Amino acid sequence: MRQLQLSLLFVLGLAVGAWATAGQAPAPLPATEQPQTLRFPPEAGTYSVLAVEAIDGDTVRFFWLVHDVGRLAGINAPELHGDSAKAGQAAKVFLAGKLSAKPMVCRARGREKYGRALIDLIGDDGRSLSAIMAEAGHAKAWDGQGARP
Repeated sequence: MRQLQLSLLFVLGLAVGAWATAGQAPAPLPATEQPQTLRFPPEAGTYSVLAVEAIDGDTVRFFWLVHDVGRLAGINAPELHGDSAKAGQAAKVFLAGKLSAKPMVCRARGREKYGRALIDLIGDDGRSLSAIMAEAGHAKAWDGQGARP
């Protein structure tokens, strides 16, 4: 049932995004980063995706052609449980406020150890959501190596 709800939300989001942006030119991307045809499973590249839910401060539920879960590259946000639960909830709410109702640019960077797509989402202003989360103090820069910050 949840998958059907998310699929319907995806289709509705595409329709609303198309309507809302009719006649508007999207922010230009460098020629080297134009969205490309999606091949499954995607390993790397720049794609258009629809981000539909913040799972926590560094993980989003999104669609490319199918539902997937991706971790934002280059950051680590507080968890939703334990001592960091309050900060984790604040990070999740902040990230949810940055997700767009229309397709977003996504740079895929392969998969991380839990099987999630490692991604960089780009906001309407052309800025990385990972950088925005870190600048706002809701996440810390982390390359996935060594102890989490």
